[in-house]
Amino acid sequence: MSKETLDEKILNLRTAVVSSVLRKNKIKHSTNVLGKIIINKDNFSAYNYFASRKNIKRKIIIFFILVAVLISGFLIFTFQARADSLRIIDGDTIVLNGEKIRFLGIDTPESYYRGKKQFCYLNEEKIDCANLSKLQLKEKIGANPISCEREKDKDFFGRTVAECFVKGESLSTFMVRSGYAFDFVKYSKKKYAEDEAYAKANKLGLWTMEFEYPWEWRKKIREQNK
Repeated sequence: MSKETLDEKILNLRTAVVSSVLRKNKIKHSTNVLGKIIINKDNFSAYNYFASRKNIKRKIIIFFILVAVLISGFLIFTFQARADSLRIIDGDTIVLNGEKIRFLGIDTPESYYRGKKQFCYLNEEKIDCANLSKLQLKEKIGANPISCEREKDKDFFGRTVAECFVKGESLSTFMVRSGYAFDFVKYSKKKYAEDEAYAKANKLGLWTMEFEYPWEWRKKIREQNK
């Protein structure tokens, strides 16, 4: 394509765009005025011309305010959609985008197991420690995106088994080290043993209370239901 042909196409495009804007804003203009705007390739010349006619500057400001409001609304909607895609079941189980995920190698007090809920005790007072673990996980995740490294096989209940991360930090490690989950040696191969020892030594989270390990509590409930 020759330079002359390209210039002609650009001129036609500029003419169409400027004419459209002028018509939309009901600005009367002569061919000479239109030609001056088109020939002057400084885009601000067109803006200044529009702004000087029929208070178009005010309209432009209102237009950009409306765009900003729309963008803000879109961002809020996107954030809400992402937040709604996550549901926390308890301290070691989440539902992410419809996928139920059990954290590999850790265990937390049961919020519901065979019709019963697990409690801990502090100075003989019953504590809903299952909910405490759940709240700890919820606070840690916040509005942050979650990534998970999934195991090949699902567990006995058909759940995905995975180690999940927020900002590169393992949620399993965090939960055990903060004292709101336990190293589930049967499946972890003592991966979180040091984190559990740290929480225990510093009396963090559930280590300030009297409790049963969740796997032992579940075994007791199963025996009671025989």
